[in-house]
Order: sequence, then C-alpha cells, then structure tokens
Amino acid sequence: MSKSNNKFTNTISDLGGIKGTPIITFFVCFIGMTMSTADQALFSYAIPGLTSEFGISLEQVALILTYSFFLASIALFATGTLSDFFGRKSMFVILLCMSAFCVGMHAITETFTYLSIFRILGFAIAAGLYPISLTIVIEASPAKYRGLFGGLLQISYPVGFFTASLFAAPLIENFGWRSIFYPAFAVIPIALFLGMHLKETEVFKSVKKKKQVELSIESPRNRINLASVSKHYSLLFSKEFIRRTILCFSGTFFMALALGGITYFLPTFLVTDRGMSESLAAQVSGLSYLIGAPGYILASSIGEFFTTRRNTLIIWIWLGALAFGFTIWFAQGTLMLVLGFGATVMFLFGTEAVRMPLLGEIFPTHIRATASSIVGSLAVTVAWLTVPILLTSLAPVLGWTMTWTVCAILPVTLSGFMFLALKNYPSGVELEKIS
Repeated sequence: MSKSNNKFTNTISDLGGIKGTPIITFFVCFIGMTMSTADQALFSYAIPGLTSEFGISLEQVALILTYSFFLASIALFATGTLSDFFGRKSMFVILLCMSAFCVGMHAITETFTYLSIFRILGFAIAAGLYPISLTIVIEASPAKYRGLFGGLLQISYPVGFFTASLFAAPLIENFGWRSIFYPAFAVIPIALFLGMHLKETEVFKSVKKKKQVELSIESPRNRINLASVSKHYSLLFSKEFIRRTILCFSGTFFMALALGGITYFLPTFLVTDRGMSESLAAQVSGLSYLIGAPGYILASSIGEFFTTRRNTLIIWIWLGALAFGFTIWFAQGTLMLVLGFGATVMFLFGTEAVRMPLLGEIFPTHIRATASSIVGSLAVTVAWLTVPILLTSLAPVLGWTMTWTVCAILPVTLSGFMFLALKNYPSGVELEKIS
C-alpha cells in the first residue's frame, strides 16, 4: 500500500476519536458560514423580482453589487487586522449578527435607495466572516486534519446556496421576493448562541502572550496606532512573503471573476437567456450547488492524502473551466443544465476547499487572519466588484455565452497558471513549519 493510502486509511480511522474543541469549533464556524452564505444568496434569487418592482435595469443592480464589493474590500482590511490584534471569536459573532440584520432589513425597506444601502452594508460586513472562520478552524485543528477540516468548511458555500433555494423558491412563488429575507432575522439569536460555544484558539492566545503580535510598544494600553498597523501590513510585502502574496492574490482574483459572475447572475442568465421562470431558475441553481457539494470533500481529501493542495487546486480549476465551458456552449434542457452547472460547482467552486486552507497555512500566525483577508478575500471582492459591470455591459452586446467565455473561462484558465507558479508546500505538517 502506498504512503498516501496509508495516510488516508490511518487518518480516516482516527477521525472518530476527534472530540472536544476541534469538532465544536468546526461545526460552530460551519453553521455560521452556512447561515451567512444563505443570507447573501437570497439577493441573487431576488434580482428578477426586485428589478420588476422597482423598474430598474441590470446595470443598476450591477452598481449595487460593485459598491458592495468595494466597501467589502475596505472592510476586510479592518476585520482581518482587528482579528489578528484582538482575537477571532468576538469578530465572528459581531460580523454574523450585523450582516444578518442588514439582510433582514431587505424585506421591509420601501425604497430602492434603502435597499441598496442595506445590501451594500450587509455584504461588506459578511465578507470579513469567511477568512476569520477559516483562520479559527485552521488554528483549532490538529495538523493532520487541518486541510480536511479547512476544506470541509468551504462546503458551507454550496450548502448555504442550496438551503436558501429551499425556501426562496416557494416563498417567491407564493409571497413575492421580499418574503425570502425575513428568515435572516432569526440568524441573530443563533449567532449569539454559537458564540457561547466558540473558544479563542490556543495558537492565537499563545502568540499574543509571547507578544509576537505587532502592537504599539509605546502605548501602555497596547492600542493600535498607525505605525503598528503599517508595520503589520508591510510583512506581506517583505522579501520573505512578497512572491506568495502576489501569486495568491492574482490567482484568486482571476478565479473569483468566474465565481462572482455565476454566484450572482446564474439565476438571471437562466431567466433571460434560457427562458426559465424565476422559481425554476432558483431551483436549478440550488440543485446545482447541491450536486457540486461533494466536490469540496473530494478536493480536500485528495489535497490532504494523495497529492498537495496546490496541485489539487490547479486540477480543480482547469476541470471547472472545462465543465463550465461545455455547459454554456452545448447544454440544452433543464436536466443537462443542472448536471452541467453541478459539475461546474463541483470543480470550480470546489477549489475553495483547497485554496482557502492553502492560503491560511502558508503565512505565520501573527499575520494569518490579515493575509487570508488580503490575498484571499480581498482578491475576491475586487474581482466581484469588477465582474457585475463587465457582465451587464458585455451580455447585451456579445450575448451571454460569449460573455461567460471572456469573463469567466479565460480568467479561470489563467488563474491555474498563477497557482502553478506557487511553491508546492506539503500537506499535513505543523503550521509554523510551512509558514
């Protein structure tokens, strides 16, 4: 039996023995990210309805999304830094509660202006939750399970979209698009409950205790000042880390162009280009995410036990590009579209199961949350603030098929080459041996 098979067999046999903090931490973060993703997914299902009610164009919706991603790009600097300075737990609870409140307010706002404000704030706040949750799970997990747990955490994305579609489709059909946002208010008490069961990671507490976190040495109260923050961020562009910072940011950016477009405009594409009803488009989207969910498990397992996370990431990126290209160019009929987009989610979206753990483990603890926020999440928000304008501008001119090719398939292919240039770090070793 090969070394990889031995590692896989031994690890799987040991999984039943994992108890206590690592398991609790994983499920708390998983539930939190699933709820947040479901909240954010609701907007994509509501786009056809709200454009009709308010009499607005897709270009105006694209502007909302662009402003959302722009503000999220700024917010990520703050949330990542605050998490590295003061801890992960409190930021997790605060961001989850605040974003849920903003999403719930979508249901009761009477004007397009207020809807836009709550949409922009809700997404910007939620964006910081993802790198913080990943950081918590990576730091709380034993080394040989870190990649697996970090990868499984990313399944919250398709599960969140599928969960949202379960109640979005019938609610839209029977009560209209506003009704789908009311359940977001229920997330707030659940978030507080989750916070009661979440512990600060021992790795972070140890680093903070040893004063490895860069706080102002001149302040007796250890307050953050401009000099300490500037020094903190400069580490990402030091000689030691600049190459991996640039490669990770650019690779994530090109891949996120496709993810953002599909995430927010797949239902619209199905309605306007394939002639589906709003309800059927929501169902097709939800089923695609459900079918694609196993791709996250497969990617994290292969990256952990049979090859490296970098190699798995590249394979999944290029397979996802092929699946998406085949679907938009050749798939006809509801069944073929579900299977095609399901395969796209399985591979293209499944890359998150190895990309996020990879980015989280190759930077040291004292800048890990900041690095995950910048090279991981910030690259995503920058791409996502760009792609709505690209899609809504090019689709009327080129058609959806050619627009998807230019704005999704080609960038994804380039993303694979960016990550190919990244050093091939091993899986399953202690964090500080990598970073």
